[in-house]
Amino acid sequence: MNKVAFVWVLYESVPRGGVDRSADAVRMGERLEQLLDALMAFPDARVAVHVTGWTLEWLLDHRGATMDALGRLVRGGQVEMLAGTQHAAVYPSVPARDLLYQVRKARRLLSRLADSTPRGFWIPLGIWESDIPCTMAREGFRHTFLDARQLQVPPGAIRPAEGYWIVERLGYALSVLALDGRLGKVCQAGLDDITRELKDKANSGASLMAAATPFEAPGEDGAAEARIETTLAACRELAHRVRMVLPAEARRALEPSGVVRSPLRMNREVAERCVSPRVVVASSRKKRGATETSELAGGWLAAAAWDWFLDRFPETNVLHKKMLWMSTWVGRLERLLWQRVESGEDPTVLANALERARGALFLAQSQAAYWPSPEGGLYDPAVRQAAHESLTRVQNIVEAVFYPEARYVAHQQLDLDRDGRTEILTSTPCFNAGVSVSGGALFDLSYKAVPLNMLWPVGRRPELEHEGVLAGGVGRPTRRKSAARSSCVLALSKETRDRVRYDRYPRWSLLDHFLGADATAENFFQCRYPEAGDFVTGSYEIVRVGYERRAHKGEVHLARNGHVGELNARELQPLRVEKTFVFDDRDPTLEVRYAITNRGPAPVQLTFAPELSFAWPVQGVGFASGAAGSGEVRHRFVLTDEGTIMRGSIDEASVLLLAVPGRQLEMSVRIDRPAAWWWFPVETVSRRGHRLRLQNQGTVFLPRWELSLWGHETQCFGITYELRDPGEAPASVDIVDEGE
Repeated sequence: MNKVAFVWVLYESVPRGGVDRSADAVRMGERLEQLLDALMAFPDARVAVHVTGWTLEWLLDHRGATMDALGRLVRGGQVEMLAGTQHAAVYPSVPARDLLYQVRKARRLLSRLADSTPRGFWIPLGIWESDIPCTMAREGFRHTFLDARQLQVPPGAIRPAEGYWIVERLGYALSVLALDGRLGKVCQAGLDDITRELKDKANSGASLMAAATPFEAPGEDGAAEARIETTLAACRELAHRVRMVLPAEARRALEPSGVVRSPLRMNREVAERCVSPRVVVASSRKKRGATETSELAGGWLAAAAWDWFLDRFPETNVLHKKMLWMSTWVGRLERLLWQRVESGEDPTVLANALERARGALFLAQSQAAYWPSPEGGLYDPAVRQAAHESLTRVQNIVEAVFYPEARYVAHQQLDLDRDGRTEILTSTPCFNAGVSVSGGALFDLSYKAVPLNMLWPVGRRPELEHEGVLAGGVGRPTRRKSAARSSCVLALSKETRDRVRYDRYPRWSLLDHFLGADATAENFFQCRYPEAGDFVTGSYEIVRVGYERRAHKGEVHLARNGHVGELNARELQPLRVEKTFVFDDRDPTLEVRYAITNRGPAPVQLTFAPELSFAWPVQGVGFASGAAGSGEVRHRFVLTDEGTIMRGSIDEASVLLLAVPGRQLEMSVRIDRPAAWWWFPVETVSRRGHRLRLQNQGTVFLPRWELSLWGHETQCFGITYELRDPGEAPASVDIVDEGE
């Protein structure tokens, strides 16, 4: 009678980056204690465990008794610990230098736990890159895990149940245990389902079965202990057909099934997040009309998950590239440290700075802010803000070494997001800013003292769940249906059907709109308005980048020669837009000076509207009237506890006052001529666990001016951003709460 070697991995769910890290670690400590209790009741059980390096470090420092008990089980052969990174980074997204440092640090912690060096490692999300064998085999690792579906092209060509596989690259080899996705889901179900699955595998002649489940499934608080005990009880009941083994034991005891040069494709769950939903839907329809094919378009989605995902979400791509840029600065700091060591100088202060910079950088490299995880991921503003804060801390540490002056404005021109266009990164003692020549947009404005990123909302893009929302149904069916869940999703679908909208461009700030005659607040909110100019996504030229220390000012001057005109106009009017970003080297202020020139001889009527985007749901807003903000606040509203926010408009105002949530700060935006305003939230509908959620990503404000330009006439005006303590409101502005 065949006996199946059953490898079971329990792993830590996706962390939330810098949000509630200690709370995550406390929960993991509770889950590990439940696992220890279960293993003591089932001494024949064997499980593999993976937790992130940061969680492991926290547990070693705060849960010594629990970790001592876990160490005894590791030494006794009941538990195998799998290595990983500090904060569950996606391996292809992290520079090799940082990846190795994180992995080595986690391995040192595991060695401290059990006095042995781990030989297995865990790949977050199963996102593979062909160079992983080279990196990990050189570090002494011998085995890892991948979804079985990543090894099946063409279908049926590989049978992962027969054993483990060898993945080779440039002579470096790793053993890959193929995870059965179905069993991974069954392990969250009842005893009968687990028994049936294991019996089926034994009857099919399988020699190895590997499955992985998170310690705690999203939305199932308290179910982890029951799931662990249920699975272990099923394995005890089937002891004559199933034997639980550790990954290292399986690799030593079983014969390899063959060589796979590289995983052939990504699994479906990852692919659905990486490519356009239209591609997924089209591939599903193609699959239904054909014989058995691969799950997505015949397997052409081959190990390119991360690159595809960055292409789909430009905001994530820019955040990722900013992280890579800060990694290069940390590398420069490390080289400076070694230079001082070689010259005989005391490196203590610099070494401490390097360690703090690395810690903040590794936290910013967590997958939490780059991936739509079951807990929200990149769609969660708090998670994204935590990543930005970590990167700002890195920059603060680095600049304290390289820019020790009290006053400075440092500019750097580079292609940050690798799209062939130049970005200008500016740093002052108060702000980090990023200006792109694409649209002349301000895509980053971070306040260093808090730290706080005031821009960078995630735009509205299609998701697979939207098909069901727009149809008024529950979307794609799940394997485990329930009346309560279906009614919840259906109710949310009815509520949000009219709020699913898609953006044509990233929601950067200071994009220059010239609105068509039919533009309204409603169709602008829907991003279906008529655009009369070619400036929103057009390329601006860099006229000047400089810093005048005597004037305390740094400047970035951009310009574009474009055209305006209605969609069906026979002739377009030539127009020039110049904008100058003026940074103060002492105060947290940013002035933007506009000059709009009619380059033609004929007069032109324009509706000019620079878009102002903020990366937080507004909680207190005021508009002041009068020239340069003199007068009282005529309009103020507050975000409700339910998270709802109204869309609105005001006829004339010259100052916008925004309360920064969670901070004792207020942002004021002043314009030197009154304008009419529209404002609305940027809301996305995305999946969180098994539910759909309407998430407020940020807020857009749109001041609008009606301009009349004679031939070759130029009109100038300015917009000024300023951060201040709300108790320091200027005397010329009287705060009057009217509410709505």
